[in-house]
Amino acid sequence: LLSGSVLNLALHPHAVRPGEYEYGYGWVISNVGDDTLVWHNGNWLGYNAFVGRLLRRGANIIMLSNAGLDGQGIDLTASLGFPVANELIRTLPTRAEPVPMAGRIAS
Repeated sequence: LLSGSVLNLALHPHAVRPGEYEYGYGWVISNVGDDTLVWHNGNWLGYNAFVGRLLRRGANIIMLSNAGLDGQGIDLTASLGFPVANELIRTLPTRAEPVPMAGRIAS
């Protein structure tokens, strides 16, 4: 769906909050353990979503919830997204090269 150059732009940090996270075009880029987690989240009227990919492991994390009410529900990012990412890092092997989200990432 996206060319390698467009995907590369989305995954390259354009905004940085030192000590917190980096942000590409639409994706938050976080160092988690020895991997890079590229993720995005959101909520609306009690629905919550978290989607992420561990680039060195090629693992995807997709979570959806309708358990909230007016923003008072599960924080999928903090409560589940990062803990699941840490568990995947602990249990899955790394790959020599990062695994792109789709197609290939141009260098």
